[in-house]
Amino acid sequence: MFAVTALFLSGAALLGSSGFSLMSAIGMYGIVATIIGWVVAVVLGVPLFLLARRLGAIGWQYFIFGGFLCGAAFWAVWFYPYTGGHFEAYWHTNGLYFCASGVFSGLSIWHCYAKAI
Repeated sequence: MFAVTALFLSGAALLGSSGFSLMSAIGMYGIVATIIGWVVAVVLGVPLFLLARRLGAIGWQYFIFGGFLCGAAFWAVWFYPYTGGHFEAYWHTNGLYFCASGVFSGLSIWHCYAKAI
């Protein structure tokens, strides 16, 4: 995650000064998405992991559900205030993408960390 953050920050720094282009827009969205992702992971993901470990709920299904919750929270923050053409046109596909990313992230965390506990 640190490498992804550094990649977006360095890409935006290099491309942001050259005027508006597709790469600078991707870099700026990457910075915003990385910041929101870190906040959701720290505020929601870490407490969910600690709660699951304390309760002994370390099965893969719990981590998939927790990842889904983190993805849904990211989606809610990303699209706030829920108005505009982009939200109306893409709310379902972006919601599916963010929640699916959360599900696969939760499964990855279970595979890397929780299985070892």
